[in-house]
Amino acid sequence: GFGGFLVVLFLVSTAYYCLVLCVAELSSALPFAGGAYGIARVTLGIYPGFLVAVCDSFKSIIYASAAAYSIGQMISRANDGPLLIEENRVYEFAHWAGFYVFCLSIHLYGRQFFWRVNLAFAAISVAILFIYIFGSIRFVEFEENASYPGEEGVGRWFHGGMYEFMAVLPLGTRFFQGIQSINLACGHIKNPKTEVPKGYVWSMS
Repeated sequence: GFGGFLVVLFLVSTAYYCLVLCVAELSSALPFAGGAYGIARVTLGIYPGFLVAVCDSFKSIIYASAAAYSIGQMISRANDGPLLIEENRVYEFAHWAGFYVFCLSIHLYGRQFFWRVNLAFAAISVAILFIYIFGSIRFVEFEENASYPGEEGVGRWFHGGMYEFMAVLPLGTRFFQGIQSINLACGHIKNPKTEVPKGYVWSMS
């Protein structure tokens, strides 16, 4: 429900803000492009750093796979209309392959081109988000979907109880996905001791 998503957003944003403050402080003291693995290796040791690197690799692989799957579904639905025709789902594999080839080509080219493409995608994503928000305002029915008239309102605000709350909890991390990897840019910045911590704080703001 509406209230459940608000609680999720508050909890996840608070956790990420604490994480960002810690990583920003470490990045100012240890300005090198090692990501979570590098910081864990220096602060905790070789073996804890190795475990962090393995978990971080699994996280990146799973997240990239989920993103490719979602993009494949979006393209398929855009081509087939509101209902996805099962016979045409075979083309999703081509969409996944195209997504991976496109992203890998940007990574392989690297350097300033990589960060400029990321900046362009970030600007486009924010623009789409604002278009969606402001374009949807006239369709909002707050009284019907998020009213709070006593017990009935509680059910609408917190629909499904704890089970549904835990199911939507991971969705809150999508707002902050990848923020912890800003220190990977330390090798491409002239003054990472000051610029990287500023980037962390501004990204959360």
